[in-house]
Amino acid sequence: MFNRYRPAMVWVALTLATVGPRSAAQEPDASLETCRQLQLQIERLDARRKGGGSVRKMDQWKRQRQVYKDQFDDLKCRHWGNRLR
Repeated sequence: MFNRYRPAMVWVALTLATVGPRSAAQEPDASLETCRQLQLQIERLDARRKGGGSVRKMDQWKRQRQVYKDQFDDLKCRHWGNRLR
């Protein structure tokens, strides 16, 4: 018997099957120390921007912060959580 929800359930099952185990995806690619250094750089740039400066400097710091933030995310540093502090 055809169930109108069946195609959606099949799609969800196939999607979950192709994603693989979630625990492996959460493992960090960087050491705790590397992640700490990246976080410190991000916080340093945040403090500079809060202190103010020329438009040119503010943009430069914002772009540099985004580079560090992208590295932080790419290396899955969120895994370390509270140990980064």
